[in-house]
Amino acid sequence: MDKFEGIPTSYIPAAGTQPRLLLEILIDGLSRSTQELSNLLNTDPRSPIQELKRKYSWLIHNEGNLNGRYRLDSRHLAKDEKLDREARVEAELMYKTRSLGLSKREAARLPQAEIDLMLAKKKAESNQEELEL
Repeated sequence: MDKFEGIPTSYIPAAGTQPRLLLEILIDGLSRSTQELSNLLNTDPRSPIQELKRKYSWLIHNEGNLNGRYRLDSRHLAKDEKLDREARVEAELMYKTRSLGLSKREAARLPQAEIDLMLAKKKAESNQEELEL
């Protein structure tokens, strides 16, 4: 039986990629720790998780907070197109909301970052002048 039965192919990463391997691990619906995923993938799972969320709209829950325990939303596994679509819409909304929040925080940092760079340049120029004396 195909483990991706009922899932549109546009939501399945190419074979041989880290996101595909991660999806093959999570498709059973069980919760996996960051350490377990790292061992199975032979790499940190953060990037493949992000790609599954961002590019393929998979709703992946982190049940372990800082410890990291990941599982696919059960609606993806229900073999029901409507439920799968519902989970993907929720995944996209969560991703875009988080992205907006990060963008706002980074934009708020811009004025201070510009000041810090200007001060660092002045310090570098001052040090260079001292070295030339």
